[in-house]
Amino acid sequence: MSRPTRRTSVVLSVLASIAILAAPVAADDGIGAAATGGGHFLFQGFLDVQFGFSAVAKADGTAQGSFHQSYTLNGLTTTY
Repeated sequence: MSRPTRRTSVVLSVLASIAILAAPVAADDGIGAAATGGGHFLFQGFLDVQFGFSAVAKADGTAQGSFHQSYTLNGLTTTY
């Protein structure tokens, strides 16, 4: 595959991904903004904590969201 063709393919893939991810937000009337994310961090340098969140700001000024966090220590998983 030539360099211009590869670049075009990458650009089209990125644009398609953005369109797919934006479609659920755009399809729901009254949504002003939305965000999702997640990751992990080391608490006290050894405890791997995973987290995730989602939030929606509606056009009427209200908002909804959720947050999830979990970790495993000594074989016991704590989730909240």
